[in-house]
Amino acid sequence: MDSRIVLTINGNVSDLLTSSASISVYEKAGQATEFQLRLPIDIVDSDFPMLLENDLAPGNEVMILASSDDVSECLVKGQIFGHEVQYLHGGVGSSVRVFGGDSRFTMQRENKCVQWADVTDSEVVSSIVAQYGMIPEVSATDSRHLTEKHSLIQRNTDDFFIDMLAKRNGFLFWVGSDDSGIETAYFQPPQLQGDAHFDLVINMDEANLDEFTLKWDCLRATEFSANQLDLNSLELIEANASEADLEFLGNTMLSQVINQQANFHSLAPANDTGCLTSLSKGMLNDSQWFIHGKCVTSANRLGRILRANKLANIRGLGSRHSGYYYIVSVTHTIDSTRHLMNVEVVRNAWS
Repeated sequence: MDSRIVLTINGNVSDLLTSSASISVYEKAGQATEFQLRLPIDIVDSDFPMLLENDLAPGNEVMILASSDDVSECLVKGQIFGHEVQYLHGGVGSSVRVFGGDSRFTMQRENKCVQWADVTDSEVVSSIVAQYGMIPEVSATDSRHLTEKHSLIQRNTDDFFIDMLAKRNGFLFWVGSDDSGIETAYFQPPQLQGDAHFDLVINMDEANLDEFTLKWDCLRATEFSANQLDLNSLELIEANASEADLEFLGNTMLSQVINQQANFHSLAPANDTGCLTSLSKGMLNDSQWFIHGKCVTSANRLGRILRANKLANIRGLGSRHSGYYYIVSVTHTIDSTRHLMNVEVVRNAWS
């Protein structure tokens, strides 16, 4: 296994990463991060002792650390929740895949019925994640759920509930950990300001990509209008969103390419026009990502470890498509020879 990769189990460095072991970590914006360890097993005294290892027991806490340029990053911290065993006759070549995921899976274990009154969505999220010992990195939301109008009712797991709140505010929800194991829960819109964290280059001398695939589609709305009946006054509440409030990563946004409106009736109770406008804005922001790209690079070639929810400056795609992109997913595939990174990026405007 690459010496720059460290596996810890319950806080102790593990020696399970032999030269024939491999690791896969999948991180995606707005989703739980999952990991997979592939470990060789063999027959010893008519048994498979690796399958009896206490380190691989369900519920054990795994951290996978990767380093580059003397900077250590935690790719994932979370519990083991499953095995898949492949037996080959005679034992040689058999393997076990150990599955697990970050703390969002822990938040999926209990359905709850809770009334949240006189609070904002962001206050609810901060309260919930604090119960799991996470540091809340939460962007404020404005609309308050009032008892005399519509209190907020939770009828699902904490993870599902927060994810629902994120979607209707145009936010993302994810959990990250530093290399000491301290977890932070993020509830915020994509961070699109500032300099890019990574440079990805193709068709130039300093290239670190061999291939880049790009597609764009305009089957998306550029304006949302919503309506709902106020159950107290029986008056119609209406809202419209025609301007996304995200930063644009290029000069020509979707509304300058095509103009399409979408109308919807909000199923989520809205207290007033402001609340309904927030719902419309969230849908509009999500609709803006009409450019998608994917590529593969390696930690050795890039000299960095790519992470989801970061900005990448992609060069060599021509005048229209070169520029800043938001990294929505990275699949890390690590073995004894390399650390590959399959990357998906999006953009909400072209140059």
